[in-house]
Amino acid sequence: MAVTGKEREAVDKLLKQRGDEALFAGSMKGKSAKVVVLGKNGRLYLLSNKKGVLATEFHGHLLDVKSVKSKSNNKFDIKFTNGSMDGELDCTDLINDMRQLHHVLFPGRKPFTCAVEPERRLRDLQDPPSDRPCGGFVATYLAVCDHRNMPPRGDIAWDIDNVYPANKRRKLEFEDFDLPLKPGEFECVIGALAYNKYFTGVSCAHVQLDKAMSQALGDMLVTNTTIEDLNLSRTGLAKGLVLPIAEAFKSNKQCAVQLLDVSHNNIGDKDLAVLGTGLGGMAKGLISFNASSVGGKKAGMSALFNGIKKNMFMSGSLQTLVISNNVFDSDGTGALASFLAQPTGLQVLIANNSAIKLDQLFGAMVRGCQALERIDVSGNKYSKKDMAMISQFLKASSHLRSVKMGGCSFDADACKTIIQDINSNMYLNDLDLSLTDNRIGYPGAKAIAPVIQRSVGIKRVDLSEMDLGCDGMQALLNALAATNTKLEHLDVSGNFMGKIGFDHAMESLNKLLASKCPLSSLNIRGGGKGSLREYITIFFFGLSSNERLTSLDVSDNHFGDKGANALGKALLRNKKLTSLSWDGNDTSVFGFQRFTKGLSGNTTLKHMPLPVQDIAAAMRADKMKMDSLSSVMSTLITRNNNPQLMQSVFKDQSSGASGGAGGDSTAFLFKGEAQQLKGLRNKVKALQRKLESEEQVVLEDAEGNDMGLTSIHGLHEVASMGMQDDLKERLSSLAFDILPVVNKHMDELQRQILDIVEKRYGSIDRETRQRLRLNMQFGAEDVDPEAIGKLIMDSAATQITRMAEDSFSSAIDISSTYLYEKLTEGLQNIIDEVKVGVEVQESESESEEEPDEEPEPEPEAEPEPEPEPEPEPEPEAEPEPERPAATPERTGSSPKVPPAVAPRRPGRPVSGQGQGAGTPPRGRGTPVGARGSRGGGGKVAGLGAQLFGAGGPPIPGAMPMPGMGGPQRGRGRGGPGRGSPARGGPQRGRGAPGRGRGGAAAGSPKPVPKPARRNPAKPPAKKAAPAKPGANIKVEKPSGDTENVKKIDEVAVESNIDNSVMKNVPVVRAAGSPRLVVAAESSHAVWLWGVCKT
Repeated sequence: MAVTGKEREAVDKLLKQRGDEALFAGSMKGKSAKVVVLGKNGRLYLLSNKKGVLATEFHGHLLDVKSVKSKSNNKFDIKFTNGSMDGELDCTDLINDMRQLHHVLFPGRKPFTCAVEPERRLRDLQDPPSDRPCGGFVATYLAVCDHRNMPPRGDIAWDIDNVYPANKRRKLEFEDFDLPLKPGEFECVIGALAYNKYFTGVSCAHVQLDKAMSQALGDMLVTNTTIEDLNLSRTGLAKGLVLPIAEAFKSNKQCAVQLLDVSHNNIGDKDLAVLGTGLGGMAKGLISFNASSVGGKKAGMSALFNGIKKNMFMSGSLQTLVISNNVFDSDGTGALASFLAQPTGLQVLIANNSAIKLDQLFGAMVRGCQALERIDVSGNKYSKKDMAMISQFLKASSHLRSVKMGGCSFDADACKTIIQDINSNMYLNDLDLSLTDNRIGYPGAKAIAPVIQRSVGIKRVDLSEMDLGCDGMQALLNALAATNTKLEHLDVSGNFMGKIGFDHAMESLNKLLASKCPLSSLNIRGGGKGSLREYITIFFFGLSSNERLTSLDVSDNHFGDKGANALGKALLRNKKLTSLSWDGNDTSVFGFQRFTKGLSGNTTLKHMPLPVQDIAAAMRADKMKMDSLSSVMSTLITRNNNPQLMQSVFKDQSSGASGGAGGDSTAFLFKGEAQQLKGLRNKVKALQRKLESEEQVVLEDAEGNDMGLTSIHGLHEVASMGMQDDLKERLSSLAFDILPVVNKHMDELQRQILDIVEKRYGSIDRETRQRLRLNMQFGAEDVDPEAIGKLIMDSAATQITRMAEDSFSSAIDISSTYLYEKLTEGLQNIIDEVKVGVEVQESESESEEEPDEEPEPEPEAEPEPEPEPEPEPEPEAEPEPERPAATPERTGSSPKVPPAVAPRRPGRPVSGQGQGAGTPPRGRGTPVGARGSRGGGGKVAGLGAQLFGAGGPPIPGAMPMPGMGGPQRGRGRGGPGRGSPARGGPQRGRGAPGRGRGGAAAGSPKPVPKPARRNPAKPPAKKAAPAKPGANIKVEKPSGDTENVKKIDEVAVESNIDNSVMKNVPVVRAAGSPRLVVAAESSHAVWLWGVCKT
């Protein structure tokens, strides 16, 4: 029968205390009023009601259930390993819930015996949802914890439910959890793994196993059928702990283990024999077996491989075998050779430092290891009788990619023979050869130099620590530079030794880098007697221009600040190096500063481990500065790895993202200016003519602009860093100025305390007060000046730095914008000059056909020129003194600009401002001015011709305007000559000495003749009283002067200026020219009657 509401509340409260939740609850019939409960963690409870309170009478777990019997719907009998539970109860739902929960929590486990009559009472089992995280591991883990009466680890459950599924990880690694594990915690996780089908690997590395844990592993392997990768490295797998695991390998015929790692455990000979027996009895073979550093001697290693050999599948399946750092001797080598002599699929053999007999090993590999790709026998001593088998193996192998024979005590002849054998094998064309630590000296260098010079199969070679000396290195490097065209990686670390010859060896190294040898990776680490010290700077000079080397290791050469500075300078020019290691070089704070300056201008270096050894030493001298430098170096490397995210590189150097003045420090890479410049570069490259030298320089500057601006922006961090150093030094001194103030108030506080004690406490005598004063004076905590300094650094220095960085950013932004403008202008000039060349030729041909005297055109018939883009406004300059009315004599320089003329930016070329201003051979203006001129007078004659034609009316009282095009570069809008419309619209031009009847050419002392008046009947205006130089008088537009207003409106239309704006701007009369009217708008100044607009 169902439980009452009160009983249900009591059940929920009781199970909650155990971290459980009721799936089934029912009351038994009879006077006892007992309650049967099934929890979600698989535990059954029999609760009795004692004086209205439910208490646990018996409980058992599903894993302990042996059988369930029920002959009727209201009777049941459940047998556990530790007891039983029976009674009268509507038990059909209970039994079905028990079966279903067992199927969900422990899939694959043999269910308990279930005898139910009639059988139709049993429902079909439902498979759990397939999308449960890690196959429902956590639910099983909680059930196993409940079974073992262990509290579950919340961090383990959370990681497996969240981290593992998110990263699709199928190998459970105990290193992901907090170690060490408490007793029983390991067994709960492994116990849950026994029933899990999701995980395919488990790593117990660094978990120290005991007997119970080893037994849990064995029990798991007996049941599990999905674990393929088992890592037991460094688990303390010692005597007696291997047996459960080895027995599991034999007993579980569905054991899926293929990758086994038992390395770095002192297993011993007896347990190695047990392990060999277990591996020999497996139903399949391993793919990878790592038994390095297992404490094996010749007896244990012999037993291990004799057992492995019995597995008929092992020779065909094993691909990787690692047996380093054991002792094989003759017996062990014989067992290993017996296994390897079988035809195997072995590809990797790592057997260094194992006292292996090389002749036996290589003789076996010649027969059975034809697929071997990588072999390492370093540290196994060589004897001359071994060379025959080594040579035979090297000549016969066709798949070798890596051969490591370091520290084998080879002599010069042996090294030479090995290289010759490799050269003779036509199948070896991509080999990595290591002969390190074979001390062959200078004679050995001379012996191997000729053979390695001719090598075509060796692409990577390690000749480090061979005591070659500077002379030997010079011979070797010169040989490689002569003819070797295959070598890609070279390691010659620790060979530069001796008292002389360092400079010659470095020159030979630079010669190798400049040769045809495709060397891309170089290791010249120092250490001991092989340090290059300051001589390495010779190599750094060659590195700056190298275009092949991508990886470099110069660690432990002790080259100091001088070398760090040279390395930084090399990085400024080198654009190929991507990886650099340079620790252990005695670099101080100053050296790091110089190196960082060079690194800031490099954008290709992407991998550089921080030189922590040198940084730690430098921090003892100046911790704050080294913290800053370390952060800068890391930031610059991050910048180089993320070129698309460079705006986040420089520590938010400007507050542009939050509205600061500086803006984005690297916006030049993303704004429209960069794209515009790129488009102009492409247009210039597509021009159908050869560029002149000046034009080529402009194009080259535009091509290198990104790199130049990157270097400029990189200076921000360098400047900021230098400022921070100075700022912190100044601010730190303030701490000692503040400390006296604190001490003053501290003394006053103590005095007041003593006064109160003296007045209020009569029992305190004078001597006691004196002791109190001394206790306060020497016992009170002092204010640490360093803490004050740190507080100032953390607050004031940060705020000041942020404000200063805004200023730095604005300077960089100004320089970036200016460079963009100049480069864009230069490229645009090149493009336009090509177009103008065609237009000039067409204009000249038409001008030759027209009559000398130009007829007065009808204003209505003149075609209106197309609207022109307004030029960029130029900053105002101081007005120059007024010129006299007479035409000035030309002295080769442009005349002073009258006050009414818009002032020019200092240093900029003067626009052509006269009739007949000169011919622009590469200019952008069409032919304008008086008849016979070749090239526009820029803005001056252009607008004059538009308004009045070449023979416009005289301007009484107006100051004569000489030709000012001259040999200088003119900027202006060219207009049509002789009243004809402009050809090609307004253009910019660079004036050159011109010719024509319209006026004096540049440099001519002759005055410009006054043009004929368009309307002779119009009387000349009276000359106004001269004004002070530069004075502008605002006046209202004369309502009756319709001609003037009309011309202003016409200019407004032609200049693409809003007419409403023109009507609202002031009319200005220039000093000395009362009829010279100027209509000024914010970015325009339009001259009328004087016939000039700018």
